[in-house]
Amino acid sequence: MVDAVTGIVERTTEEITKAERIVPGAEYVEGIAKLEEGMLFIHNLDLFLLQPEESQLHDALAKGQGAE
Repeated sequence: MVDAVTGIVERTTEEITKAERIVPGAEYVEGIAKLEEGMLFIHNLDLFLLQPEESQLHDALAKGQGAE
């Protein structure tokens, strides 16, 4: 689930570099693509946040919205 989308970028498989070639050890990054404005990091969302971290982030965002 996402709150907003700011754009969509299409790249071929050949245009995506495996992350371990550029950022060894970053298990949550699957690939990297070069854009005119910089670089696009493709994250493996299953590895990006562990369940406890995801819960903490969800709770913090809920508290932040209640403060408005």
